[in-house]
Amino acid sequence: MKLYYIILAALGCFASAGCAPDTPPTAASDSIERVAGNWTDRRTGEWTYGFYDDFAIADRNFWEYESVAVTPSRADITLKRGDEARKIVLLLDKAADTLCRAKKGLFGRTPLVRTSSRVAATKKDNRQIEDIPLTVDSVEIEGYLPDAKTGAVVEIKISNIVHNVDTYQAVRARTDSKGRFSAKLPCVGLSELSIICDENRIFEWMKCVPSDKIMLTRDDRSGRLLMMGDYARLYDEESAFAEHRRANDDYPRLNYWDGDSHEEYLDRVRREIYARGKERLADYVAARSRLSRRFRESQESAILSDALSYATQRWFALNGDGADRLPESFTSYIDSVAMSQPRPFRIAWSDPAAYFSARKGFRVAEKRYNSIVEILRYMDENGIRSMSDGESAMIETYNAGFDAIIENSLPEEKWPNGFKEAMDGLNALAASDDVRNFIEERGNDFIDEIMNVRMGILDPLEPILSSCLDESLKEMCIANLFMMDLKYHKRSRGELWFATLDKYVTDPVLRYCIDAENERYLALERLDFDNPASIAASAEYASISEAEQLWRSLTEPYEGKVISIDFWGTWCAPCHAELPLMKDIASRYADRDAVFIFFAARSPEESWLNVIRETGLTAPNIVHFNLPDEQMGLLVDKFGVGSYPTHILVDRVGNVIKGALGSPLHDDTLETTMGELLK
Repeated sequence: MKLYYIILAALGCFASAGCAPDTPPTAASDSIERVAGNWTDRRTGEWTYGFYDDFAIADRNFWEYESVAVTPSRADITLKRGDEARKIVLLLDKAADTLCRAKKGLFGRTPLVRTSSRVAATKKDNRQIEDIPLTVDSVEIEGYLPDAKTGAVVEIKISNIVHNVDTYQAVRARTDSKGRFSAKLPCVGLSELSIICDENRIFEWMKCVPSDKIMLTRDDRSGRLLMMGDYARLYDEESAFAEHRRANDDYPRLNYWDGDSHEEYLDRVRREIYARGKERLADYVAARSRLSRRFRESQESAILSDALSYATQRWFALNGDGADRLPESFTSYIDSVAMSQPRPFRIAWSDPAAYFSARKGFRVAEKRYNSIVEILRYMDENGIRSMSDGESAMIETYNAGFDAIIENSLPEEKWPNGFKEAMDGLNALAASDDVRNFIEERGNDFIDEIMNVRMGILDPLEPILSSCLDESLKEMCIANLFMMDLKYHKRSRGELWFATLDKYVTDPVLRYCIDAENERYLALERLDFDNPASIAASAEYASISEAEQLWRSLTEPYEGKVISIDFWGTWCAPCHAELPLMKDIASRYADRDAVFIFFAARSPEESWLNVIRETGLTAPNIVHFNLPDEQMGLLVDKFGVGSYPTHILVDRVGNVIKGALGSPLHDDTLETTMGELLK
């Protein structure tokens, strides 16, 4: 009998959580206000629930309310999502409105705290970052930004060795009327995400893996960034560590030009970045015994990455004449650090180009290419026409002489010995029957491809193939190279490009990623324009050789209107980031006396059209020109265009406003000024 009463008492104690009964009282409010906000698991520090006026977040999903009953000691909430329902019972703490327990089954109680500050986990987490193989999948992102306006642009970038911020188009989503957004991104292994909303970076470098689903929010009470996902605890711990380092001014500062010698700089990298980084991490972990194993693994890898990054930056301190080289100690060190990274973090590596540049150990002036030389090399390498030793020597004489002439602006009388003879010899080869027949048979597009493959693939391949990386990592770096080339050209690639790809990339996952990106451009090339009249016939201006005449010819059709002029290029990353915003601005002025003219500089026709298709940047008040280089140069000189993108405005009577219009990426000066001109 006594045992029976002891059990009953224990059950009552477990159920109470602030003496709350398990059965809800009859008087209950249907308002969510009592429990509104974000609730975090006190044991793990992970965000568990979000309750807001119109919807809730649980299990990484958005839910609607089916019923809500809240008393001072308890909340019974039923959520629905399509045909699915979820019941949540919260036992509230009478003493503090920031504490409760989520009821799970008869005995289960999950201690929760309403987010007001960071919660230090009390439960150990010995999960490790697994050796995730290369797989083809996506990561799904959903989020709620309570302060975002309807239609706010949310830009999501992924970073891994195949799809990274330099090689893959960022995914853009827009918030709905409640501040919610969703998106999917390709993911091939351990990767990192950054998310920007209306140009404010809000989530940085959170870890994700293939097939992961992530839910995000910013808590409006504390301002904290909260995450649900496979790596949510790691994100929270790394965010806390970043705050700690900022508060203690604990970020390393080492400039690539520091030190009197390369050896001295490398010694500083070893001491101040690597050794000191390990000491800082050890001190931090020692004071926080419940930090997860994943945190320690991730931060140990981050120290290696920092050391690799700082070591490779020394490359920028070299002279550009090719004589200044990094010593063997440098290349050995960066090889050892790169290979020390555990495999998952090698996949997450997003900047292999800097490693290969530094490993070469020297900087040289930008390499120049001659189409006839590359045609001769291609014909020789493919058994079409053999190159003699004399012709090879002639090409070497020509290349060396050409570099000297350009770099030193040498007049003809001071050309290097043998240069003119080599130039004449190349011209004779260009006019020979076998070379002319080859060009006529293959066509100009194939000749362009020979040049592009040489410049964008084969030459950059050399330091990768000669590096000390293991073969699988080399192949991932080569795949990154092909992805970068696709991004740069913004168009599908041809026969020679794929023949080279077949030779160096055989992994089915890497091939799938590259092929999918090429297919994306093929699909773009088949798209029709919503407003074909936006694509102006640029070739008709090729005969104009005077800037004022050209300008009048281009703008006369729009007299009496306010004109926005945008100088941009397909190769310009900031230009690409601006184009969707310029589309939005143009749409807001669709029924006004305003026209938006875009002048593309040094942009191949196919790439130019693809970017316009990709952004959907056509409308009755939008005009695109891709003028010949000579005519584009006249406009660049006339308006002093020194960087891209550059904006100018023209008022109704032809006056030009330039110089202080800013960028729509950062402010609204351009749109505000345009609005003033239209009054």
